[in-house]
Amino acid sequence: MCRNVTPQEAYAMIQKGGVEVLDVRTPQEYYGEGHIKGAKLIPLSELQHRLRELNPAKRYLIYCRTGHRSAQACRLLSQLGFETYNQLGGIVQWARLGLPVEGVARRQRGGFFNFNPFMP
Repeated sequence: MCRNVTPQEAYAMIQKGGVEVLDVRTPQEYYGEGHIKGAKLIPLSELQHRLRELNPAKRYLIYCRTGHRSAQACRLLSQLGFETYNQLGGIVQWARLGLPVEGVARRQRGGFFNFNPFMP
């Protein structure tokens, strides 16, 4: 079963340990918009071909940009017997809440976080 979790719940799970973080965005998004520390990048389009990289005995917290692709990945892995958690709102909501993002500087404008690796 795929369980939805808020960014705050996801952060608590990561801090507690015992969960693997899986980013299903594209490499451009992962490196250009930043990522959650320790996240393994497997784009959704490659997930079925890279299943052998995942351990069915582990729990997976899955996220993307806004939560749509991660929900798809979560359902797929859940159907294959993985214990999965879908982080609602993706990295966008994660960053809006001020949770840590690695790999890029963030700037806030008008209440929205804009990711741009070229901005200080």
